[in-house]
Amino acid sequence: MKQITAKSLILSLTPMILAGCNFEKNIDHIDVSKKSNDLVLLGTGSSSDISPWIQSEKDAWNLMAVTESQTSTSTMSAALSNGIVDVQVSGSGSNILMMQSASGIDVSQYKSGYIQFKIRPKSTPPSAITVSIDNEWPVRSSLVLSGKLADDRNWQTLAVPVACMKPFDGAKAVDLSQVKNPFHLDVKEAFNYEITDISYRLTTDQTPVVDSVTCADAAAKNSVNQAPDLVAGDTALFYSGDITKAQDLSSAYPPNDFSGNVESVNNVIAVSFSKNNGMFLGADDSKSDFSSHATDVVTVDMKVKSYGESGSIQARMDGQTADTGTFFSLDSSVLPADDKWYRCQMLVSSMIPTSNLTSVKKALYLSGVWDQMKDLEFSFANVAVIKPRKDYNASKPCIAL
Repeated sequence: MKQITAKSLILSLTPMILAGCNFEKNIDHIDVSKKSNDLVLLGTGSSSDISPWIQSEKDAWNLMAVTESQTSTSTMSAALSNGIVDVQVSGSGSNILMMQSASGIDVSQYKSGYIQFKIRPKSTPPSAITVSIDNEWPVRSSLVLSGKLADDRNWQTLAVPVACMKPFDGAKAVDLSQVKNPFHLDVKEAFNYEITDISYRLTTDQTPVVDSVTCADAAAKNSVNQAPDLVAGDTALFYSGDITKAQDLSSAYPPNDFSGNVESVNNVIAVSFSKNNGMFLGADDSKSDFSSHATDVVTVDMKVKSYGESGSIQARMDGQTADTGTFFSLDSSVLPADDKWYRCQMLVSSMIPTSNLTSVKKALYLSGVWDQMKDLEFSFANVAVIKPRKDYNASKPCIAL
């Protein structure tokens, strides 16, 4: 026998109740798509405690409330109308729309759920947008969405798995039990859009922007699997995974090369050499002590498109004086040139004389054989110095992702 629930009974009686009260307006649709356990931040049924705000990097992060009247910074503007925020971004740098709670909210029940929202591009979409859960920098968990917006002017629904949102670029993981800004959207290119129906959901009928279990994005050519969480005793250098428990030296060892042309897209650095060059993490004033890592390994995710004339990639660490004769050699026998991602773990002691670890200038240096670097092309991400994991195998330093 079919079970009759209170909800179905109410819905079945609703037309009769309305008819009995002499309501003349026809009811074409009763919207029951929003479930009672959804937390609505913007749109129908949203909490009065949560409201939209904007801020931009070029205005010294000045926070401005979004109202029915146009609110503007030097690089963005926004207005609220009928549960829809209309945003215009005209300049570069971070341009942020956020939903802010006056008292802080608990979203921990959605840790395996989704942030879902509708967005309508009114101009050509940017190469990437970043969705975050934020408690003011540096407490921020994020996911960069590359190529997820179709270049049309229709409404599109994006579902972001909360479990795939991680701290990066020196941030710390957000505590979901007390969140000030449960939705934080950063756009760094000129882009006009409308946004509405922002909510936290336990489930979704949409295809998530990344796999909710592996956090992998098969559609993004330049993406790499989510990096494992680092643990106490590890040191993060250029890492997109959870580094909450590790030492973070990313700001002390920024990406550089000798041509001054380094670009990080979606936390991945792509390298293409036409002549002698070197890609490294470090600066003139970098001098941290890595001596506690003498028996550890450097982990780095890499994919090689071509070894070019070099035939190999030389990976090393440098003290204040470089020892160019000490390096770990990566060639096609351990790291195939198939344009696919591999996770490589290399002994620190094979990359630098251990006596030089007390003051390290370059925490990772990648180049080819001198005078043979033409057409050397590779990408890398997720660099850290860690204790050797159980899957470490010195005879097979790189494993496919």
